[in-house]
Amino acid sequence: MATSQKHNTDDERKVSAIEKELSAATKKIQQIEYEMRQIEEKKDFYHKVADFSNDWELWFDTNGTLKYCSPSSMDITGYSPKQIMSSVALSELVIFEKDRQDFLSYLKDVLALNIIRQTFEFRLVTKSRQIRWCEISCRAVHNKFGKYLGIRASVRDITKLKEALGHIKHLSEEKRLSREVQNKLTIELEEQEREISSYLLILSQKNELIRYLEKNISKLDSLNTQYRQKKIAEMLQKISQNNTSDMDWEMFKVQFENLYPGFYQTIKEKHPNLTQNELKLCTFLKLNLSSKEIAGLIKISPKSVEVARVRLRKKLNLPHNITLKKYFAHF
Repeated sequence: MATSQKHNTDDERKVSAIEKELSAATKKIQQIEYEMRQIEEKKDFYHKVADFSNDWELWFDTNGTLKYCSPSSMDITGYSPKQIMSSVALSELVIFEKDRQDFLSYLKDVLALNIIRQTFEFRLVTKSRQIRWCEISCRAVHNKFGKYLGIRASVRDITKLKEALGHIKHLSEEKRLSREVQNKLTIELEEQEREISSYLLILSQKNELIRYLEKNISKLDSLNTQYRQKKIAEMLQKISQNNTSDMDWEMFKVQFENLYPGFYQTIKEKHPNLTQNELKLCTFLKLNLSSKEIAGLIKISPKSVEVARVRLRKKLNLPHNITLKKYFAHF
């Protein structure tokens, strides 16, 4: 009897100890959940502060890589944060060419902490090709342990202020600069169009060579030794002639995106169910190539291209009065 009572007492103690541990663990979980909610609320608060700022807010890490861009970029530059973040270089995209080197030098000095709280004035070129005066100010960013994380930059449009202070006295000069930018962009556009055309020509020649080899290789077995060796030598010569004419789809795609920035992003957002082959067809249609030209590039018959175009129209759900050419012209 005494032994049974002792066992019961021991069990009650164990249960009591487990209940205490469980209670302590529950409190700890509740505390962690409370702290996590506070962290999320702080994150949300700071995001709102940055995202809804009138100034264009940027954050560069210690290597100068852009890590954050506020939505205000649209108001100042005409480019969305996504376009800014995905650009090869911020300076190449928006900074006026004559101010570009000074801007990069200023950024380099700020990142190296050589200058502190010093502003810099520069001109940028908006997406609509307007020139605006801006002022940038930077502040070093550290975490709670004092580790240097990079810089936060604030950019504000001071064009009207510059005009009010008389810094922009000659409107004709600004127009001249705008014309220079427009002319430069026109030249660049023409160069890119020529480059894309040359890539397409190379690809077409490459595909033509492949078809030639396929056709002639299948005939080798039916030829005698003398003619077979002659035909092989002829094919090797063809390969050698075309050896320098090499390109791939990715190289072409880079050139195309330089010419038509945002094309793939827009079409994927509007039509996410398109396949890679359909996206390629959209690319060639944007370049206004004929079915015969497209057939030569992707190694199928013109009739197959026409079938692919019909299927693409159905997938895009285009009305009868809208042609594929007209549809892609707006992208």
